[in-house]
Amino acid sequence: MFSGDPVHQIIGSLSGTLGYVMSEVEEGKPLSQVVKDTKSLGYTEPDPRDDLAGLDVARKVQCILGIPCSPRTKRMIGNLAVKSPE
Repeated sequence: MFSGDPVHQIIGSLSGTLGYVMSEVEEGKPLSQVVKDTKSLGYTEPDPRDDLAGLDVARKVQCILGIPCSPRTKRMIGNLAVKSPE
């Protein structure tokens, strides 16, 4: 693959942490306890809110898309919001 080549498909998990957390929550464990345990295992970012808010995933997508990191893109990523399903 070279710079400028089209990407047709990307397969993979962009957040093993979120996968782990969601699996534990699906088993009935409280989210707060799962996050605490996950952090103690060293699975999360230093601030677990980055994982839970999707910031770590957004950073990975930024890298995959080749978007350079600048103060503007940091603000854009930091302001990402997920709309609740209606």
